[in-house]
Amino acid sequence: MRVKQQSTGDRRAITLTASQNWDRLTNAQRFACYTLGKLGYQLQFVRISGDRRLAITRQQSHLATVDEGGEIDFNPGITLRH
Repeated sequence: MRVKQQSTGDRRAITLTASQNWDRLTNAQRFACYTLGKLGYQLQFVRISGDRRLAITRQQSHLATVDEGGEIDFNPGITLRH
């Protein structure tokens, strides 16, 4: 499965496979995303800003983010572009 990662500013839209996105996660994020997967969430993309990584997951219209330490935020307050 290929996922199109969309960015703003000087970042460019890049098409990544699910495997490539998975490879960008920390071990803590992988464990959290695996757990979210059991709840029906799917990894959409990984936002990298400086030295920080934020995993964005979605289950239908519900979003959840996972920070580098594996903390899950079910109310991230972000909006995805379509």
